[in-house]
Amino acid sequence: MDGLEKLLQEMAQDRDKTDNENHDRFQRIEDLLRGVSGLVEKISLGEPTGQSSSTGHFRPHDRQKEETDMGLCPSRWRKLDIPVFVGEEAYGWTNRLERYFRLKAVSEEEKMQAVMVALEGKALNWFQWWETCHQTPSWEEFKVAVVRRFQPTMLRNPFEILIGLSQNGTVDEYIEQFEMYAGFLKGIEQEYLVGIFLNGLKDDIKAEVKLYDLATLADLMLKAQMVEEKIRVH
Repeated sequence: MDGLEKLLQEMAQDRDKTDNENHDRFQRIEDLLRGVSGLVEKISLGEPTGQSSSTGHFRPHDRQKEETDMGLCPSRWRKLDIPVFVGEEAYGWTNRLERYFRLKAVSEEEKMQAVMVALEGKALNWFQWWETCHQTPSWEEFKVAVVRRFQPTMLRNPFEILIGLSQNGTVDEYIEQFEMYAGFLKGIEQEYLVGIFLNGLKDDIKAEVKLYDLATLADLMLKAQMVEEKIRVH
């Protein structure tokens, strides 16, 4: 009888111990869930979550820093679309495409494959013919060919073209043309560009713009737009 009572006491003690362990376990689970809920709430509100070596929290800017340290492209470039060419502004398109290649780390072998998905309309029709005459062309060969086909004036002396440029339509249209050819002339002095741009303006706009002491090309372009708008209103 004494042995039975002792056995029952031991079973009761084991049950109490198990209940205590389960209680502690459930308490830790509740604490963990509360911590996760708080973290999710902070993330949803855009608040900093902090970083702890014990919890292993990892912040988004830490990931970006890790990618940069590893030589990977930042996440913001992953959504950058390849510039599409339909047959206009060939020189400007090749410049934009080269910048795209640098940002996306496109290899020399992959550049011509990328070109094929960046062409539409008459540009694509021309390329399909041109490709049959040039087996395994390089990107440098293609650049010259596409500019020669769709914008041959850029293969002439751009400085000569720039000097002969004059405003025939609006100031905005003139600025667009001027920037296209001026961009081809790397390192030209600012004062030369100011003089050339001023000389190409329409006479009525030029006469008023010359009344202002404008040292930079950007100021000159802005003033020409303002003068044109004033003339239009009056």
